[in-house]
Amino acid sequence: MQYVRVTNNSPNLIVGRFDGEDYPFPVGEPVDVPAHIANHVFGFGSPKGSVDKLRALMNLGWLRTSDEEPDAMRKLGDIRFDAIEMVGRAVEEEPDSASSADMVPRLNAPGDRIGDVSPNADADGTTGAGSHSPASDSQDVV
Repeated sequence: MQYVRVTNNSPNLIVGRFDGEDYPFPVGEPVDVPAHIANHVFGFGSPKGSVDKLRALMNLGWLRTSDEEPDAMRKLGDIRFDAIEMVGRAVEEEPDSASSADMVPRLNAPGDRIGDVSPNADADGTTGAGSHSPASDSQDVV
């Protein structure tokens, strides 16, 4: 499961709701959530103008009419998303498993970082055209 570290850089506390549970995003504090929750609350990974993105902006109270979309997208720009990987140690009694209590977040390598995701980003944090893979930077020297 992909996780996302969400950092609220807006001036206000944001509280999202998913599956009957509140998810508070305090100002300036990183919060680690599964990517599907970041998508539900913020439209993370959904293209600009998509139903999912607009639904999320409406649920946050940032969008009531289409005229408010530019302001809502600016507010969304105050939210930072970083890809993280959940890593852990195996439990001794069950060497092939790890409980959620043993799982800890780790930011992915800089090349895997989603960073400040564009409001137009796809689910993987890229914007489609112009996406770049670090592997394409390598050259064979003969």
